[in-house]
Amino acid sequence: MRKRKMTFKTVGILINYSALTLMGYLNLESAVINSKYTRLPLLQITWIIVAISLIIVTVLLLERINISKWLIPGYILSVTLLFLLLLVGERWGGSQRWFSTPIGGLQPSEFVKPFMVLLYSYIYANSYNTAGVSLLNLFLMLPIAGLILSEPDLGTSIVFVFLILIYYIMAEKKKKRLLFVFIVIVLLVLLLYGFGLKPYQKERITAFFDPAKNPDTYYHTQQSITMVASAGLYGKGYQRGLGNLYGYIPADHTDFVLAVYAEEEGFLGMIVFYSLWLLMFSIILSLIRQRTGIKKWLSVGVFAIFFIQFTVNVGMVIGLLPVTGLPLPFFTYGGSSTASNAIIIGILLWASLNDDRRVEELIKL
Repeated sequence: MRKRKMTFKTVGILINYSALTLMGYLNLESAVINSKYTRLPLLQITWIIVAISLIIVTVLLLERINISKWLIPGYILSVTLLFLLLLVGERWGGSQRWFSTPIGGLQPSEFVKPFMVLLYSYIYANSYNTAGVSLLNLFLMLPIAGLILSEPDLGTSIVFVFLILIYYIMAEKKKKRLLFVFIVIVLLVLLLYGFGLKPYQKERITAFFDPAKNPDTYYHTQQSITMVASAGLYGKGYQRGLGNLYGYIPADHTDFVLAVYAEEEGFLGMIVFYSLWLLMFSIILSLIRQRTGIKKWLSVGVFAIFFIQFTVNVGMVIGLLPVTGLPLPFFTYGGSSTASNAIIIGILLWASLNDDRRVEELIKL
């Protein structure tokens, strides 16, 4: 086996991951300081340790195993777990998204994210028939997205739809096909809104467009906007945000955790936050341009996963998008999401390593 060499991109990814993880942990401590969730930071430390281990394991596994042998069993396992979740999963807040375990709730859909990146990347790296591959990937995605939507978890199902869409856009060369697919997506969205969404999910969307008609549903968003707008240049100070201390905003350690950070750290703190993410996306895009074969497609998948979650969560916090419940990577509390993001970072790190072997050796049947 030939040795891999770390690149500037590898170092940049590690620095970014470390900085965002540290910021997320400190923000979590502040978010729960005056609530019943004060034990969560200690649990999050455990998950961060697990995450670091998963990053190392992911890089080593991608380096040493033939991933093609694990894709079909992995897909069957993913669909099976999502199906079993609807039967025996823990019900909380009207949703059935977690398995109850001795170490806490485990959310299968989070672990399916990095697996589908591996699956799609392998398929695209081994095919020159764009239309056929895209139809195959659509076929593979529908059971995953459908089962997750049934939990119900609209936000995570959107992630998988966006993932396959980005892969298709990157692979498709004919513009007419892209236009046709766009029209089909619009029609599917309209059908989903009319027949596939729960009443509370529709209320979130209507509240976004007309808050006056659904003031209770829009409450979270309104409080979040108030917290962000009141921060000023320097913010209220660490662990001194009023919206957090006095419980003005629910879900301050999950969906709206960024509002806590924005209120306490202000405009300058948000500049740091946005800069780190801009650097992360820049590194991933450069890998997409420079890498070939499976490493290129893995970078595409990582970009799609991180970009949609970042964009939707930030847009939700500042009132530019409806509330969907998507976690903000490295900030939102959660063991499953912390572990899943670590695996995705491991995939990205492997794609960033210098490699002089032929792509055929990496993805051989």
